[in-house]
Amino acid sequence: MCVRLRAKGPLSFSCSFEVSEAAFEVHAPHFLPDFVAGRLFSGFVALPVANLHHSRWLRNVRVSLEDSSESTSFRIKSETSEFAIAPGQIRLISFQLQTVADDFVLPDCGQLELSVKVSSSEGSRSRPVVLRCRSVAESFLFTFLDHDGSVQHAAAVAPMDRCAGESSTCPVVLTLHGTTVPPQNQADSYKRMMNNEFVFGFSTAWVLAPTRSSHDNETI
Repeated sequence: MCVRLRAKGPLSFSCSFEVSEAAFEVHAPHFLPDFVAGRLFSGFVALPVANLHHSRWLRNVRVSLEDSSESTSFRIKSETSEFAIAPGQIRLISFQLQTVADDFVLPDCGQLELSVKVSSSEGSRSRPVVLRCRSVAESFLFTFLDHDGSVQHAAAVAPMDRCAGESSTCPVVLTLHGTTVPPQNQADSYKRMMNNEFVFGFSTAWVLAPTRSSHDNETI
């Protein structure tokens, strides 16, 4: 095995190996959408699933919600009903989280935890998925399908006031950011002080801060 390292200044590296008892592992998603004012603004999720076996394919991979009091209001929609993952590989299993009823509104909360179950030819494993609850006055994260079919994410801040005009359509301020700046931090940088408190966004415009990769910016 070869590991290529790059660093500025002192560098230390350690590596350890262990035998896993599980045939596969479900990792936490890199990003998740938020609930905005009690509603699911977007529901696309990419769940990394790793096949830990050295020779067997992980077949018939399916995603579902485990039964709970919260899960009764949600369902999972997947464009592909079954997936297969090669030995030693990690694959992003994309699906869409939807509310069962169109008029569903989540009561006041700090976060919502759902348990996603991944079933396969080698058994099943579960992974908790925690979604934040945000108000309209706060910046929020949402996910979307990019032109290459991958799940990407962006941050947004809603206008503080109702937009004028017959259509009441608000303009959008598209803002990009540096390599180490997350989308939400970029969106939150648009703020001003009013009555000794920070107010985020603009009066009659949306703030949109997508991830920095070039294809995301082209999509937006």
